Amino acid sequence: MDAISATLTFLWEVVGYVEGLFFKDLKQTMKKEQCEVKLLVTASMPGTKTLVVHGQNECDIPTQLPVHEDTQFEALLKECLEFFNIPEARSAHYFLMDKRWNLIHFSKTYVRDIYPFRRSVSPQLNLVHMVPEKGQELIQKQVFSRKLEEVGRVLFLIALTQNMPAVHKQSHVSLLQEDLLRLPSFPRTAIDAEFSLFNEPQGKELFGLDTLHKVLWIKLLEEMFLGMPSEYPWGDEMMLFLNVFNGALLLHPEDSALLRQYTATAINTAVHFNHLFSLSGYQWILPTMLQVYADYESNPLLRQGMEFCCRHTTTGLTKGVSAQCLFHLLLCLEGETQDALDALQLVKADKPLRSLDFCYGNEDLSFSITEAIKLCVTVIAYAPESFRSLQMLMVLEALVPCFLQKLKSNTVTMETASAARDEIAAIAALATSLQALLYSSEALTSHT
Repeated sequence: MDAISATLTFLWEVVGYVEGLFFKDLKQTMKKEQCEVKLLVTASMPGTKTLVVHGQNECDIPTQLPVHEDTQFEALLKECLEFFNIPEARSAHYFLMDKRWNLIHFSKTYVRDIYPFRRSVSPQLNLVHMVPEKGQELIQKQVFSRKLEEVGRVLFLIALTQNMPAVHKQSHVSLLQEDLLRLPSFPRTAIDAEFSLFNEPQGKELFGLDTLHKVLWIKLLEEMFLGMPSEYPWGDEMMLFLNVFNGALLLHPEDSALLRQYTATAINTAVHFNHLFSLSGYQWILPTMLQVYADYESNPLLRQGMEFCCRHTTTGLTKGVSAQCLFHLLLCLEGETQDALDALQLVKADKPLRSLDFCYGNEDLSFSITEAIKLCVTVIAYAPESFRSLQMLMVLEALVPCFLQKLKSNTVTMETASAARDEIAAIAALATSLQALLYSSEALTSHT
């Protein structure tokens, strides 16, 4: 296992120097040599259907256990402890190990990820007694090696995609996309994290490797997206790929390298698939972005990163965050936002970035809270009985009190006559909008 990890860590570095290396040919060759699973993250192999577990004593009758797609070693261990009559109080002292390779298994690992299906052959495991501390140490080393293997496989595909000749790029990424969609374990394997091991003695190293793993998956999908036609007819399958972005951000939101890659990838993806994102694409990423923004409001770097990302993608709204947090995020869109993560360096689109919405043309794209309130009023007045109208009413309920408080705060801070006049003018404009809302919406006024 260590040899495989070591090989994968440098294999990706030589890919760029090999001419005529194509994904389709590699798949066929590796499949023939029975090493596809070890070298490609896209390898799709059915998992084993059964496992045989041997007890501590040679005289113990082994047990054969069924395995399903979602079976973890944790469930198998529990069944083995019951079968061999081991008291629950002693369960922490027992572990499952591969009989052939003598490798210990982490309880949260999926069996199908370790053992592919082989006709008339069932993997053989041993139930071993071990000091819990020693068992956890071996598990942590094994998980680290497997994660390092996965990092090498992702790096290999990134290097292969980046060095693919332009004439073959589209067919390459199309095949990559198809393989990922057929993979039963995708996107799970891309966002899996061994949380229970992060607090162990070597937990910091494993946490760092897991963060790198998530960054590389974002990078791989970005390379795939940018190699596809911008008019690609995406359906709901797009959600599977964007879930990798969302999962990575939720798992490691305070890692600046991941946040930088996420920001740049989100902008690159939105610009490349502008037809999709100008209509519905943002509904798949904005809820996660806003939730992270709200949960880590005290982290200035994260806030600036999310504000910059929103500034250069869209000003979508969603529920699930506090009114004050949503107001602050919209407020930051009124002016220029700082690229604290230097994410624009990774953005491949022409700069300065422009709006993705085709309806704006050459209009002034300046944004203000007042305009947001007017937009909500327009949506409600257009179709007051619609569900969207109800959502806009909720947004108004959140924004208006914060807006009034902000006007008051500005006047108190400046203590000038002009500030007071500005506050009066803003309140008058707000009153006009809300009055127009009531006059034009019979469905609302009939209930007042």
